[in-house]
Amino acid sequence: MEERKPAIAIDRLVRSRRKTIALIVELDGSLTVRAPLKAPKRQILALVQEKADWIRAKQALANEKYPEQPVHRFEPGESFLFLGKSYPLEWVERSRPALALEDGRFLLARSAHPKAAQAFRNWYRNQARRVLAERADHYAGKWGLQYGRIRISSARTRWGSCSGRGTLSFPWRLVMAPL
Repeated sequence: MEERKPAIAIDRLVRSRRKTIALIVELDGSLTVRAPLKAPKRQILALVQEKADWIRAKQALANEKYPEQPVHRFEPGESFLFLGKSYPLEWVERSRPALALEDGRFLLARSAHPKAAQAFRNWYRNQARRVLAERADHYAGKWGLQYGRIRISSARTRWGSCSGRGTLSFPWRLVMAPL
């Protein structure tokens, strides 16, 4: 008797003015289906089930290549990366700045705890702008190149890019990696 595998679940269905159905396995393993506005639901489901083996293989690859990222609670003692080094978090009673890296530890204002994720994002963005501008200037001078400007993005999988106009784009998460 043939073993039946469970049906594939569609995590997100996006309808738009397109002509074909696209199956996208996201980095977290979820399935996004992009379909034409008038595509019947049964046609979409049939395609998903027809491609079930391919989808499962891609989901397994995504789970292997991009394991679930730890969820930060922003509690004292928790570690955060900056330029490849791990620093513990401490809460402090001051209110400004909301977050700082001092004496080998991240100091988070206790009042900023409810918005700690945003405080870290802002801090990392500011550091990325500073550090990556220094690095870009260094290498541009070393190799005799010029660039237009530096843009800090929220990209998750691209390490950087350069537009035709010379804009260098880097993700703010890059400053978590070693220099």
